[in-house]
Amino acid sequence: MKIELESVFNTPGMTVSFAAELPEDHARASGIVRNHAGIVEMEGTATVSQRIPCDRCAEDFDFTCTIPISHTLVREIADEEDDAELTLISDWSWDPSELLHEDVVLGLPPVALCSADCKGLCPSCGCNRNMGECTCVPESQLAFLLRDFPPPEELV
Repeated sequence: MKIELESVFNTPGMTVSFAAELPEDHARASGIVRNHAGIVEMEGTATVSQRIPCDRCAEDFDFTCTIPISHTLVREIADEEDDAELTLISDWSWDPSELLHEDVVLGLPPVALCSADCKGLCPSCGCNRNMGECTCVPESQLAFLLRDFPPPEELV
């Protein structure tokens, strides 16, 4: 997908819409590029939608996440300190796919849960605690540390 930017950069008040499919991210992005008083901004959202396993219980669920997109586009950067906040456009016909991919990857939550109250898997037997309580006797949380060491009475 290419966006023609020459008229946007040269015409204050000009707005161009964009929409893009990002198949590698299972996402759709849409928004506008507008010239607001000589400052060209790209704003919109990307919506990720796919079936993935929960990070706690490993059950598949339909994951949906909306990620905001906001960039200031420039044709040249005068001060090197500002380059982290600005997106340099080298050609009037611009493909934002790489930038949108980066927004999606950085905007995803670090943990994807099937629900906020997901109980996860039992650390002892591995059963899904959302389906019911397990019948195993849970070890003390620190008992695994003592498995490799003899009891104190054997040390004497």
